[in-house]
Amino acid sequence: MISKISLDAGAMPLQVAFIANAGAGIFLYGLVKRQRVTIPTNGTHIVLYLFLSLVTVCIPNALQQFVVLHVGPAYTSTVFALSPILTLSMPAGIGLEQLMLKRVIGIMAGLCGMLA
Repeated sequence: MISKISLDAGAMPLQVAFIANAGAGIFLYGLVKRQRVTIPTNGTHIVLYLFLSLVTVCIPNALQQFVVLHVGPAYTSTVFALSPILTLSMPAGIGLEQLMLKRVIGIMAGLCGMLA
C-alpha cells in the first residue's frame, strides 16, 4: 500500500525499493550490534552476501515496485505472503520439519496482516 502511494506520488520504483531495503538493513544492523552477534566478513562471505541479497531481495523487490503499478498492492502482497507459508508447510508436509506453535502463530499473524 505504501509502495503504491509512493509510486502514485511520483517516486521511481527503484527508489522505493532501495529506501525500504535500506531501512530494513539499518534496523537489522542495529539489532545485530545490540545483541553482539559476530557476522563473518571475509572476502568469500562478502561475495556470498552480495549475491544472495541481489537474488533474494534486490531483484524481487525492484520487480515488485514495477508490478504494483499495474496489478495493485493486494496481488503483490499476496505473492510475498505465500513464501513463508510455503516455506513452513512444504517441509512439514513431507516430514522434514516439525510444526512449531511459535512459527505457526507467526505465519498466521502475517497472513492476517496481509488480509487486513
